[in-house]
Amino acid sequence: MIIPLRDHNNDNNRRAPGDKSNIMQSSLSYAASGSVSHHVGNTSCNPSTFSFPHILGAELVNVAANEVRNYTTSSLLPSTDVPVKGAIDFCNVTVTYGHTGWNDSINVSLWFPLAAEDWNGRLLGVGGGGYAASLGSIYQTAAVDKGYVAIATDSGHASGQAAATNPNPWVTVSPGNFNYPLIEDFASRTLGELSVIAKHAAKDYYGVRPAFSYFTGCSGGGRQGLELAQSFPDAFDGILAAAPATYFETILVAGYWPTLLMNQLDVFPPSCEIKAFTAAAVEQCDGSDGLQDGIISHPADCDFDARGMVGRNFTYDGEQRAFTQAGASIVEAAWHGFNASGISWPGVEIGADLTESLIVTDCGDSPRCALGDLWSGMLANFVAADPNFDPSNLSTEAFAEFLARSIALWRPSLGSANPHLQPFQQAGGKLIMWHGTADTTIPPKGSTQYYEQVLQHNTNVSDFFRHFEAPGVGHCSGGPGPLPNAALEQLVSWVENGTAPATLDASSAATGLRRPLCPYPSRQVFVGGEANSSASFACA
Repeated sequence: MIIPLRDHNNDNNRRAPGDKSNIMQSSLSYAASGSVSHHVGNTSCNPSTFSFPHILGAELVNVAANEVRNYTTSSLLPSTDVPVKGAIDFCNVTVTYGHTGWNDSINVSLWFPLAAEDWNGRLLGVGGGGYAASLGSIYQTAAVDKGYVAIATDSGHASGQAAATNPNPWVTVSPGNFNYPLIEDFASRTLGELSVIAKHAAKDYYGVRPAFSYFTGCSGGGRQGLELAQSFPDAFDGILAAAPATYFETILVAGYWPTLLMNQLDVFPPSCEIKAFTAAAVEQCDGSDGLQDGIISHPADCDFDARGMVGRNFTYDGEQRAFTQAGASIVEAAWHGFNASGISWPGVEIGADLTESLIVTDCGDSPRCALGDLWSGMLANFVAADPNFDPSNLSTEAFAEFLARSIALWRPSLGSANPHLQPFQQAGGKLIMWHGTADTTIPPKGSTQYYEQVLQHNTNVSDFFRHFEAPGVGHCSGGPGPLPNAALEQLVSWVENGTAPATLDASSAATGLRRPLCPYPSRQVFVGGEANSSASFACA
């Protein structure tokens, strides 16, 4: 469903790339470098500066504003590994509002570069992760350091890393009763409102509206980005969606499958064995791209069979151990996924570190940490509607029923897989999506599936939407592969200059590795030269 959510008092029409006319009523203009220069009035960081836009059904509760100077902390942008550590001065604004009759309270965080000359003329929305709509200041700090107005919404419940793995406090109002308003706030509604509120507030603070607006997020934040493109096509000019939880209602239930199998077998293989299975797979399939570098670039071509390793030895901490049948069953469950009664989950790619989030067993004297709040929290809160529900004793049949129930209940709201993107395309929006092939939280096959559906339902897709695979990259970061750290800059260039990304420039802050990420369906291949050089790879 397309929701025409706008600040009707001051609409912001999108321009074609390179159109320098009438930008923000001639208050903003392109500098020679392609960045945005601006001429704005005096700024005043106090609550009286800010008004609330007209949003049907929404009402202002409070505005707080205060100056923050010389704020220094380590930060980064979503799905990057390049930390930003600089001192920033900003106007810290929190707009609190609710929806009439819903008994909700949403906090929108707006960080304005304090001095107008430090603003680049753009907004940057930063997403959350897991069950949190926002992860707090880590992303906003980096965005302000780069000159953006940094914006985020908590969608009406707690933000931060702890909230990302625990939906218990807000999904139900009581056992058996879902908190539908907060779920709808989280799923979609507050995302479109974020853009309207932020553009209006920027006009209040700087005297002009932003020239361009962008959104970036990974995981749950990637899902937010796709939801914005699908339901609020005018909200942001450019969207960067990394490792998106596109099928939120499916993956956060089905990801529990390897843990459930361990409970059924009553065997919890040590993480060293799980890692050894992965190492054996990498050793067999590493060279599929023409280079032995510890990265399986083409996991779909890897036909490694974990069961064939049973009984063989591996070495851990100087000790010889043997691969077990139980260990093989668990890793095969993670790789091949779940399929019963027409309900399926694709599983993660071979070569990913399964112990990163999917299979956790080294818990001292108790294996119960193998449950994993991320997965069991979805089963308990979103499906059973009982925060005290323990899914560890589910049968395979009951698990399939729970998965089917989650899909029936939440796909219409929490699922963000609508392939009809014509309104976003017609509005001039640009969307970059990328996914690490070594992601163990969200199977990258889901992103491929969604992109394939978009190709079937839209024309000239590459003109506005491109998907890239990142070989060897874990969930949002990590793994031996390099990240597209410059993807936001490439998105800005696409939106403002019409320069579509032929590849994404990927690099690793830890190793110095550099590679080009290829637009799907082309794949990265080694053509000779230095292994750390982008010039040594091509897309085929």
